[in-house]
Amino acid sequence: MKRFVLIFACILFLFAGCSDSGNTDSTSKKDALAPNYVAEGQMTVLRSLINSNALFVEEVFVEEFLPVDADKSISDKSGTFAPVSSDIFDSYEDFVQSLNATYTDEAAKSILEEFDMYKDIYGQLYLNTKSSAVKAKNYDWSAPEIEVITAAEGTYELEVTVKTEKGKDHTFEIKAVTVDGNIRLENIYY
Repeated sequence: MKRFVLIFACILFLFAGCSDSGNTDSTSKKDALAPNYVAEGQMTVLRSLINSNALFVEEVFVEEFLPVDADKSISDKSGTFAPVSSDIFDSYEDFVQSLNATYTDEAAKSILEEFDMYKDIYGQLYLNTKSSAVKAKNYDWSAPEIEVITAAEGTYELEVTVKTEKGKDHTFEIKAVTVDGNIRLENIYY
């Protein structure tokens, strides 16, 4: 009887060892996805950057501009400027810091050059009253779907899907990089 129990335990142990082969396949699937794995904290940062990009597109640069107090307009050789009256930015410095918190330094400089309707006058944020919106398609950025395509060595390539005016999907390929320990977008996407 003892031999029977011993043989039964050995057979059971042998089968238990063989049953682990199914885990190898799932482990290899996990390893294949590892290069594109983004930790939840990093995904939170990426979502925040996408939402910040949406704010700049929808309310600051492309579709609309920040509201101004037209009664306090001033003119100089480059145009007529009105002070921005918005709860989003308190000053020109705050505006630039928000850009730098969303985009790389190079991208932020490029954005300020391309969209030159905003100006620093005595530390306050002013808008050129002659500026007109960029002719761009309006997208609904309220619920973007984000898929990580690649994530390696501080570089992220994402597919961000938003809705068009007609409710159809539109996908942006967005790139982000880690700069001095902070993730930043490489461009403004609209």
